[in-house]
Amino acid sequence: MPCNLAVTITKAVVAPEHLLKLLTPQVVEALVDGFVHQHPMFVQYASVRVTASRGVVTIWLGYNKQITIIDGQVSARFPRGNAAKGEELAQLISTLLAKGADRLFAQQVKKSLQQLGTVQEQQTKVQDGNQVIPVTMFKLEI
Repeated sequence: MPCNLAVTITKAVVAPEHLLKLLTPQVVEALVDGFVHQHPMFVQYASVRVTASRGVVTIWLGYNKQITIIDGQVSARFPRGNAAKGEELAQLISTLLAKGADRLFAQQVKKSLQQLGTVQEQQTKVQDGNQVIPVTMFKLEI
């Protein structure tokens, strides 16, 4: 009896350098701009601006508060009394960029698979040791 179903499970590890290449300043600016204008921790600031110039994306949070993103590295410059808040906001942006890069990579994989056949995509979570990790699962029909 012929088999018309083949299953393979592949765990891909992507080099951080590859993901960083996906995060061009234009992509970072687009990700960050939408995020900071909707997230409750950012909308509390009276004026939020996102600028991009010469490969540097800067989030301005009013007077003398800024978060800078260069080559995927996020740093915060806040007054001494607000340094912890600045670090917390910078960590939020770092998480956003990591998720954005993962999503862009998944889109690249899907596009490549579509050249071979019909692709279905599903977001799910898998257990990896003690961690639950969100993943993108593709089903390819040839």
